[in-house]
Amino acid sequence: MLLLQAHHRMTAAQLAEHLGVSERTILRDMDVLSVAGIPVVAERGPGGGWTLIEGYRTRLTGLTEEEVQSLFFARPPEAFEEIGFKEASESAWLK
Repeated sequence: MLLLQAHHRMTAAQLAEHLGVSERTILRDMDVLSVAGIPVVAERGPGGGWTLIEGYRTRLTGLTEEEVQSLFFARPPEAFEEIGFKEASESAWLK
């Protein structure tokens, strides 16, 4: 979703290459995004690809410094609580 937001239009092949997955995975992911209420649209033909409906912007925010740090540790959550990263870890994994 963030790639589409940044690049405006990308083919399944471009998305697959960028994300290191198959085109079939991209198609499944687009179905999931659509079911989740994200307005993704497939445009067929030359110059086509996947886009987000004009004007749609995600409300996802970037990771905070503590969230990034918490991603370097293995789970379980109890370990994060002991070192004071429980909330940052939960937030980072959700994002």
